[in-house]
Amino acid sequence: MKQKRKHILKKLLIFGIAVLLTSCSEELFDEAIESSNKRAIKEVRFNELYKDSKFKNLLEKVSHTSNAARTSFENQNGFTISDGFVKVIETDSVISYTMLIERDVVTDTISFENLVIQENKFSASEKAYSIKYTPTTIAPSGHNSFYYEGTEVQKNLAFTGFNRVGENAIETNNCYVNVVQVWCSQPNPGETKHHIAGANCSPSTQYYKVVNILSSDCEGSSSSSSGSSGSNNNNAPQEPTGPGNNGGITSPVNPNQGFGGNNIINTPCQTLTTATNTAEYKAKFNELNQPDMFTAPQESGFALVPNTTGGYYNQDLIPIGTTSLKPPNNGINFTHVHNNQPTLYPNGITIDTGVKILSPADIQVLTDDMLNNNTANGTFAPSDTFAVMISNEGIFAVVPTVDYIFVLKEDYDNFDYEYYLRSLEILVNKRDIYNTAEKRKKALEKMLLQLIDETPGLKGKLQLFEGNASDPTKIKWTKKSLNSSNPNNVDQTPC
Repeated sequence: MKQKRKHILKKLLIFGIAVLLTSCSEELFDEAIESSNKRAIKEVRFNELYKDSKFKNLLEKVSHTSNAARTSFENQNGFTISDGFVKVIETDSVISYTMLIERDVVTDTISFENLVIQENKFSASEKAYSIKYTPTTIAPSGHNSFYYEGTEVQKNLAFTGFNRVGENAIETNNCYVNVVQVWCSQPNPGETKHHIAGANCSPSTQYYKVVNILSSDCEGSSSSSSGSSGSNNNNAPQEPTGPGNNGGITSPVNPNQGFGGNNIINTPCQTLTTATNTAEYKAKFNELNQPDMFTAPQESGFALVPNTTGGYYNQDLIPIGTTSLKPPNNGINFTHVHNNQPTLYPNGITIDTGVKILSPADIQVLTDDMLNNNTANGTFAPSDTFAVMISNEGIFAVVPTVDYIFVLKEDYDNFDYEYYLRSLEILVNKRDIYNTAEKRKKALEKMLLQLIDETPGLKGKLQLFEGNASDPTKIKWTKKSLNSSNPNNVDQTPC
């Protein structure tokens, strides 16, 4: 298995010698992030996904347009692409996008339709078609998905960008086409049937299911689909490069399905103050906020997770080696220590290279593994989500201000790299300037605020807070934000 790099390579040219910066905090929860990136299916809002050049280019090939507004392609086919969630399925050979479409003329209130656009990675050939689903049975299921039985009709579309027929259409065989659907074999407690796969289904429970779908040219016959309650059906077409290569591959999108809405969360101050001042939280917090924890050989932390009786408890995070922690899959928020990282240089000087503020990896776990996943499950209010970092030079927290955050991989990578460069300047290259804990703290908080502001998908969706735990009866929080007139200055607003 290919691992995400465990540490960022930080070669510091100091005293003429390259030294490795070993700031473990920058790569907190790497294993968790790596596992979340392996999902066969993810769900992303259309307007956010349109920022992804791969999707945008493929859509432009289909619609022959360069904007996300209603296109001549939609006019020609009599529908509008919904701005809701798009299911993205990626195999070794194919990437497909399934999105809900809304017909200009509605002929019934039972059916729903999806547009599927896919590309073969090796041949660079594109296919696009619509599928009309008419349920005889449809019901919500676990994983924020649904169980479905019914009839399906497939239609090759008229395109402005390429022709209605030819290599871009799915070929019919005696009025039917083979389409691969992705299903999930893990019912929720109390359920027995498999359901349509979504982003919350574990890769180990996803399986391919070949469905013979009727072509619209032959309507009058029937085709059907339903979930199996037996073993996984893995007989999807495999030649020559994987499922969906010859036909199509999709996972249906139901109009009543989808999570998050970038709904505004207006109370991050209240969220943080209330959640971090319960007796249970303060007891766990005080265990971490100790000098011996800052000098420990491995990081420590805990996460709030639901229990089996409908309540919550604080679960200790499992260390991975000396520099990472693994959060639980169902975590709601987390608190952890960034411990000291003393580095001895060849000239005999020791520098603490630990970055005493939340890292890009912390924020990615907060958004991807906690906020987005738990908003999708709908099991708790997204306003309960936050990340707290404790160190010997400061206490900081990040709180989302919306219920769903999507950031492109390349934007997170750039965030990660810039974080490394700028923290390197503060902690090592300009250590003579930032020579006190207070100076380093102020420089790091401004650095993180500026990076959040510069990162597409994060700007305006996260708030940074500094904590004060000197009062044994209450943790007090102060919101930190860039001055609107001068982004080199940081404003403070006590909660």
